Amino acid sequence: MATSKKLINIRKLKILADAKKPVEQFVGPEMKYVQENTMRAINNLMTRPGEFVYASGRPVRKGVYYHCHYTINFEEYFMTGARHNPKSQMIYKVDKQTDVNNYVSAYGAPTKLAIPSKVTTPTSDDYQKGFMKRYFAKKVNEDSRPFEISVDNFNKSPLYEYVQVVWYIKGGRQAVQERNILSVAGAESIVAGVGRLLPDFQYFQATEVIDRQSRVRELLGIPEPKKSQNIDNTVLPTSDSNNTQTVPSTPPPGFNAGSGPPPGFGGSGGSGGSGGSGGGGGY
Repeated sequence: MATSKKLINIRKLKILADAKKPVEQFVGPEMKYVQENTMRAINNLMTRPGEFVYASGRPVRKGVYYHCHYTINFEEYFMTGARHNPKSQMIYKVDKQTDVNNYVSAYGAPTKLAIPSKVTTPTSDDYQKGFMKRYFAKKVNEDSRPFEISVDNFNKSPLYEYVQVVWYIKGGRQAVQERNILSVAGAESIVAGVGRLLPDFQYFQATEVIDRQSRVRELLGIPEPKKSQNIDNTVLPTSDSNNTQTVPSTPPPGFNAGSGPPPGFGGSGGSGGSGGSGGGGGY
């Protein structure tokens, strides 16, 4: 009995949960195409008598709010509702010669209007050169932010202003930073806001590779070890003014002044020794 009540309560909870879920609206293929390819929309328009019909052919009465979609393929679509909403319906102009249609008939549809965003990453060739070229676009006469695009879409649509940035990615850290500061400053003078898309040292690769042991010695204040010279495969110590050999000031053991100077003490000392022994004879 208790089990059956529990199952009934579970079913009730499921019914309540399903009731709170939003009802999925069926979207026809034409509506879906417009939603996925809309470049911009004009809202809060109002119908005039005999201007539109529904898909069934029934006329749309006067004073109904509608909005217009412009797609990336230079197409024009009209829907009910001051703004797009799940209840919007497709409506069709009775006079199909709109300004857009007349333009397309006269000049042909542009190859592309909207430009997709694409972040460019450096290649191995770019690292070999030390820099890469990056491209940015921003909608004209709109309070919008610039965004990065591919080189294939550079200067392709009249709806945007464009700028190219030479971005340095390899070399000395300070030199790379200074060059990129100049590049960004030049780009900002053409398209404001580009600098926010370019973090310092993005994609940077240093050329100065510091030996790990050298870095540890530097941190600990330990001097670098002296390198040895190699002559004819014989390792010799480096000369150091603090380690120069000095001539001993005392003669070697067993030295007799009368026998003259020991080897290595100079010949002039011999005459002095002889003189010394002669002086002894004077006593």
